[in-house]
Amino acid sequence: MNNLETILQEIVADIDLRSQDFIGEGFLDSFALISLIGALEQSYHISIFDEEIEIQDYVNLESIKNLLRKKGVKI
Repeated sequence: MNNLETILQEIVADIDLRSQDFIGEGFLDSFALISLIGALEQSYHISIFDEEIEIQDYVNLESIKNLLRKKGVKI
């Protein structure tokens, strides 16, 4: 399991990492999303500014990986 998967499971213990819609399936609510953003910033030493937050960047594992790649993280 990679670090991103661990981060997601620490924030939402029962998350289905295979889900194609974390938000639509209720795994990520607004509080969990804010926690996730903070954890990503801390773990990967990046900044995600309020104006950069796009819901589609957090709908599934691949979209989050794409966001991290855009931020210069090697995944």
